[in-house]
Amino acid sequence: MKIGDIFGSGVAYNLGPHHKRVLHLTRYCALPNESVKEFLIFGRASAFLFEVGWADGFVKVSWFTIGILGLLAVTSFGIDFYLASFGVKRFGASKLAMFGATAGMLVGMFFGIVGLLVGPFVGAFLGELVMRKDLKQAGKAGGGAWLGLAIGIAAKIALVFTMIGIFVLAYIF
Repeated sequence: MKIGDIFGSGVAYNLGPHHKRVLHLTRYCALPNESVKEFLIFGRASAFLFEVGWADGFVKVSWFTIGILGLLAVTSFGIDFYLASFGVKRFGASKLAMFGATAGMLVGMFFGIVGLLVGPFVGAFLGELVMRKDLKQAGKAGGGAWLGLAIGIAAKIALVFTMIGIFVLAYIF
């Protein structure tokens, strides 16, 4: 089994006895993003890069590099929670609305992509509504949660490309 067989490139690297793990992980990486699964393996990207490093016996990619990639993956989870709360705070909402956005994201993780999109908004909205009883301000708090979530998604995409870049540099050099 060659990496080229998996990715369609001409890379002639033998994966050896780990080819089934890499193939399984490649299929897993093609599944839609579900935060619970992503959290359980510390990110699909870092898990895949770990498997490729493992297939090589960590000759080209060291444990230090894998550790850095894992740290970046763990950081990506915190980004979602922090930026959702930050967006709420930026719109002048209360601490209860910030807590609601975080709680909404935690609960939303179990309901797939819809839960992740709706959960922070509903949490911030309800938190602000309970605290200030102002529908307009509660709507702003929910909008802030969505804005923070959008910035978080952009930051996670940047982290994934950073992780891939670190891996490629470690693999080449």
